[in-house]
Amino acid sequence: MTTETLVREYRSRNAFEKDAQILAKQNYKVVSVADQQQRVGCLRVLLIGIFAIFFKPKPKLIVTYEKAS
Repeated sequence: MTTETLVREYRSRNAFEKDAQILAKQNYKVVSVADQQQRVGCLRVLLIGIFAIFFKPKPKLIVTYEKAS
């Protein structure tokens, strides 16, 4: 028995939910979901200044799928 592992990054929960439904039809199952907070970049600080502390970038979702064959 072999397993296929697929790792994807999503910028929104809606994109994750849509893709998860498509992959579920292909017999992939969600193994883990992790949030990764992005860093505040230099350009962001230059553009919005001190407000960069309060308006942080949205976290990315990192999802691992597995399919047993």
